[in-house]
Amino acid sequence: MTRSNALHIEKELATTFDDFYTQSEKMAVCARWCADNILTDEIIPVSELLAKHVLLSPSLKSLPLIIWQGNRSWPDAAYSGRGSYFVSTYVQWDGDENDKEHSDWLYQCYSELEPFASGHYINELDRERRPENIPSCYSVANWEKTVLAEGAV
Repeated sequence: MTRSNALHIEKELATTFDDFYTQSEKMAVCARWCADNILTDEIIPVSELLAKHVLLSPSLKSLPLIIWQGNRSWPDAAYSGRGSYFVSTYVQWDGDENDKEHSDWLYQCYSELEPFASGHYINELDRERRPENIPSCYSVANWEKTVLAEGAV
């Protein structure tokens, strides 16, 4: 058995869609939010950098999330980015006057995490500030299929 310093571990927790949506709603505590993420196999340096940045977050309601994905293999799935760990951060705040401060903090955090990224998850990627990372959400073959299907990206 390996030793863990995790605050909480869930193993194969059975849940319903209603439970999942209820949990998601409880996480969203502010009117405004933004998110970014990486997939990685290098969790130690990533967690150290993430811990450093979380202490500097302009919002106490920021929520970093690290999920071990295990060995996934979905060759035909659109979501085909690679990495044993999904690392995402959700910054939450109220008041549009704080938008730039919060989004800049998240952008800086994930700019420093980027060298450790092996991919990204498209639904939580900051596509406006990081359009160059969109292809890394897919395997090369799946990205080529996506581009061909859309005509051009």
